[in-house]
Amino acid sequence: MKLSYYQNIFRDGFGINEPLKSIEPLSGGRIHETFLLETAERRYILQRMNRQAFSRPTALMENIRLITEALQKSTYPLQVPKYLFYSSDGLFEAPDGSLFRAMEYIPHADTEGIPLEKLSNEAGWAYGHFLCALSEVSAEKINEPIRGFHDTRGRVAMLRESMRAHGDIAPSDMDRIEALLRYEGKAALVQELSEKGGLPLRITHNDTKLSNVLFTSEGKAIAVVDMDTVMPGLMAYDYGDAIRSMVKTETAFGLQLNLQALQAFTEGYLSATKEVRTAQETSHLADGILSVTFELSVRYWTDYLSGERYFQTDYKGQCRDRAIRYTELLEEIDRNMDKIRNIIRACDAC
Repeated sequence: MKLSYYQNIFRDGFGINEPLKSIEPLSGGRIHETFLLETAERRYILQRMNRQAFSRPTALMENIRLITEALQKSTYPLQVPKYLFYSSDGLFEAPDGSLFRAMEYIPHADTEGIPLEKLSNEAGWAYGHFLCALSEVSAEKINEPIRGFHDTRGRVAMLRESMRAHGDIAPSDMDRIEALLRYEGKAALVQELSEKGGLPLRITHNDTKLSNVLFTSEGKAIAVVDMDTVMPGLMAYDYGDAIRSMVKTETAFGLQLNLQALQAFTEGYLSATKEVRTAQETSHLADGILSVTFELSVRYWTDYLSGERYFQTDYKGQCRDRAIRYTELLEEIDRNMDKIRNIIRACDAC
């Protein structure tokens, strides 16, 4: 698209009349298309929203308004992203039907060269404070942007339906899927505990990967970003998603857990949440890692069989490759569960 296209969007949709100097696509996101826009005065983030992934964008933006306001009113120690609510819902539909939103750019540094253990510890501290700052927000006020997001058994049902609809699945892939589904019982434990009232419902981030924390050049966390999936959820899922996404190492034998980085994240997370965390929540954090990793592999298989319409991909079949890799990681997590539980207990005792 020409620069004038985005200039018109910024003027008409977000009230920004400053001439644009440049626009740069940003990589890393797997849902929306994200761009860095620069004027002579400042920089902004513009996103073309994926309506396939988020079918209720107005409800999503209402969540973001409530969450950012709550963070600003609390003692939250990090910067809060500032979305541009020029319209009542912060959204703008372009003449071509594309739906956009925008926010101010938060200056931050590249983390290349900073040890993973340092970044993991800071990320744990940041996500822990994010959860604590929202502990007084009523879950009834927050919309569910993706219904059944951590419905483990529901995710499995969707996969089985995709398998029936697809029909012709290669025997090797069928074996891989059936091997994955043997973990369903273990993976559904957190959901079952929650349904029985054993784990408190909180306002959680639900996308706690390392790239959703911004850092200084020294590796100090300065902001948690990407509020799209903030909704009522469980601490175990936020912890599990963070471990699943950030403390793995690529080796010649596939994905392996980095237990040093896992310990570093756990120390930061448990120290930040000690005022609100229950003993039951702590005892099931490790189960959250297995649950989230299982769900993601299931989701990748489902999307692959459904034509790869949800996750952004660079090539056909990438969701299949991701599903296989996350099944390998799931097996690695399962082999290390005793070590993980011991690390959590040791960090909790500090």
